[in-house]
Amino acid sequence: MSELCYKFQRVGSRVGTWIEKMASVVKIPKLMGKGLLIIAIPAIFQLIFGVSLAMLEARAEKAQKVERHSKEVLLILGNIESACYDVTLEVLRLSVEKSVRVMRTINAACQTLEASQNTLTKLVENDVEQSAHAATLKVVLTDFVNGTNRIIEAIKENNQLALTMAGLQMRNRALRFGAGEEQISLMRGVEEARLAANPIQTEQTQLILQMLMIGLICSTLVSIASAAYFLRDIVFRLYSISKNAELISLGEEMKPAMQGTDEIAKLDRVLHRMASNLIEASRRETALVSNAADVILCIDKSLMISSINKAAETQWNYTEDDLLHKRIMHLVPAESQDEVHRFLSSARNTSHSESADIPIICKNETVKTFSWNVLWSPEEDLLFCVAHDVSELRRVEHAKRDFVNMVSHDIRTPLSGMAIFLEMIPMGVYGELNDSGKSRASSLGSALNRIVAMVNDLLDIEKMQSGQFQIFKTNVDGDSLVKASLEMVQGFAEQQMIKIESQSTGGMLLCDEARIIQVLQNLLSNAIKFSDAGKTVILKLERQEDVTRFEVTDNGKGIAKDDIPALFERFTQAKGDDSKRQSGFGLGLAICKDIVERHSGTIGIISELGKGSTFWFTIPNTETEAPA
Repeated sequence: MSELCYKFQRVGSRVGTWIEKMASVVKIPKLMGKGLLIIAIPAIFQLIFGVSLAMLEARAEKAQKVERHSKEVLLILGNIESACYDVTLEVLRLSVEKSVRVMRTINAACQTLEASQNTLTKLVENDVEQSAHAATLKVVLTDFVNGTNRIIEAIKENNQLALTMAGLQMRNRALRFGAGEEQISLMRGVEEARLAANPIQTEQTQLILQMLMIGLICSTLVSIASAAYFLRDIVFRLYSISKNAELISLGEEMKPAMQGTDEIAKLDRVLHRMASNLIEASRRETALVSNAADVILCIDKSLMISSINKAAETQWNYTEDDLLHKRIMHLVPAESQDEVHRFLSSARNTSHSESADIPIICKNETVKTFSWNVLWSPEEDLLFCVAHDVSELRRVEHAKRDFVNMVSHDIRTPLSGMAIFLEMIPMGVYGELNDSGKSRASSLGSALNRIVAMVNDLLDIEKMQSGQFQIFKTNVDGDSLVKASLEMVQGFAEQQMIKIESQSTGGMLLCDEARIIQVLQNLLSNAIKFSDAGKTVILKLERQEDVTRFEVTDNGKGIAKDDIPALFERFTQAKGDDSKRQSGFGLGLAICKDIVERHSGTIGIISELGKGSTFWFTIPNTETEAPA
């Protein structure tokens, strides 16, 4: 049995080597090849074991067939002997007792003898030796049956002498098993010899048990060997990779990279490259943070500074040692400490970044304003902060607010008064003027109105930037909007000798009436300004299914495609060949765009050089949420 196990091991080793070679030929990944090897070796052993059992089973089945055949032949031979004995016995009884019952018994025995003889002939028809014996036996048994029939006839004729002699002969033949005793003995000897040569019940059973034991032992050994190979070659190396990953997380040096060309070795090398890249990225990140212009620091939940970059030295004039493990509130002016404390405490309760302006007392006793962006990290239990110096920006914003207030109160009010005064002069309120004076007063009034409009645009832009620009929606009739807008520019159109037409489908709109009129007035003024004398400007209102669309079409020189994208930006004007018409700050269309978008609408332009322009905008027919 040990020799058979050794053979199985050699076969399994050869098959494993063959699988590895095939894996390299067909370019199967090496780890997959090893997996196939681990699976294939036990499978090959099971296959060999199964084939061996199948062969043994075939042999056992063949032996059983031989045994069954021999037993059937012996059984038939026994039936023939018994039938011969019964016929002889009943014939003797018939000689004494002439009855129908005995005759029927003899006939039945003769039929059994004949049937057994036919069965025996069929059983041994493929056996040359036994078929010869069976043929001889058949002749003898035929004579025996014929002799029996003669005795029966003598009994029927009541020939007592013949019957007595035949009965004595029959008895002697029955005691010697007749003339076929020799053939029966020969056939029985052949079958018994075959049974003796085929001891299936012992040897076959023992062999099958041995094969089962061998297969079990071999399968167990192969499974253990495969598991050991798997643990040594795969699991241990995967453990090494996981250990390296743990070392990366701890910031410690990794174990050397594995040698080999399979996937696990490649994964380990990738992990080493990734660790190297992480170290380099961390180094660059540290350098970036350290050399950043903004102050970057971490504050713990007690508002202590746990780390800070070098920018604090240039921005706040403090060294790193001056600030580490110091409370940030010591750097905040007393009047701002409560507000700053609330801001930082609130930032710890949110998952997104928070921003606020926080004043800082620098080491030279100056106070600077910094824009702080703060994010709380629950994992680190720290506030990550970036402080950007906005002192100069806030100073400029404050100056701008002062300027806007000055423009609003100290410039617009007197200009508006002057414009009203110049409008009243031609009306004769302050006496009659000659035509030249009236013309001069009208020109000055127009100029003042343009200046007031420019100041109003500046104030509107400032309101938009500061969030003070508001929209108040009401239900407004579309025809009223068109009429009011035309009245606002009618005088300017007549002065420029431009004709204005309108087309309106009417209907009620939900909008800020004054602001929509402001948009239409601006678009109509631009159309009039950039149209040649004698041309027509058309204002169209069309109520559609979901929106109301306004269009202002002129017959001017059009706008180049390159200028259209920036047309609605602040302080931007389209380039033209008439420099006298380039007046204003370029804020009108930007204000129009903001007003339309606050109505949840859209604004645009369709223009082509030499064919005029169409400015359009839409607002929803029902109230929708305006963009922030």
